[in-house]
Amino acid sequence: MSKDQPILKVERGKGEDDYIYYKNNKKISKKEFDTSVNKWINKFWISCYDKLNLPRKHVDQIMKSLYNYQNQDYQLLKLPGDKLEYVPADAKIAAIIKKLWENGIITEGWDQGSNKYKELGFIILKYKTTKNKSAKFILEELFGDMLDVYNKNKRIPFRKNLKKIILMPFDDEFLSIEFAPNFIPKIHKKLKIKSLKNPLPGLGQCITTLGYKPAWGF
Repeated sequence: MSKDQPILKVERGKGEDDYIYYKNNKKISKKEFDTSVNKWINKFWISCYDKLNLPRKHVDQIMKSLYNYQNQDYQLLKLPGDKLEYVPADAKIAAIIKKLWENGIITEGWDQGSNKYKELGFIILKYKTTKNKSAKFILEELFGDMLDVYNKNKRIPFRKNLKKIILMPFDDEFLSIEFAPNFIPKIHKKLKIKSLKNPLPGLGQCITTLGYKPAWGF
């Protein structure tokens, strides 16, 4: 083990639950928690990208993005608007997210899903677009009969061969579209878009590459 390799003490992802754990057990502040997490995650990105012979500028970019704990391989996308804000998007659905943005859809989060772990992909979005139009109406225009409206706030069971995009309420503020990972190429074809090229490795691939997980250094 190299001197720069962090020792994994607790296998936890970055998030409020982790902070509560460390606040209760390690007696640290939120600022101290965030500083330590960012320090170790930055080292982890550097170790991974150096081993893969990728330019360190990509580490700087992911660390300055709105979400530096990106597990899936990704494309770094500029958020709509005048601000220079970037966010990593799961590589398989990054082009779909861009297309939704181009049509005024406001997204809140996403996941490309996984056949291995039997998880549907999803994109969470606001009911209204940037022009105060119905997001449901825009989605119906984009996807046509590929879209199936589901009126219950209940997750759809995983089906590998699901051949529809399911539109459903997520909560009072957001909608969700869900889809099988295998269906993503057909969504691309419907929208007349192609997958974005040269995705960057996320933490999942980095863990495989390095053989260990990042730790927060407490």
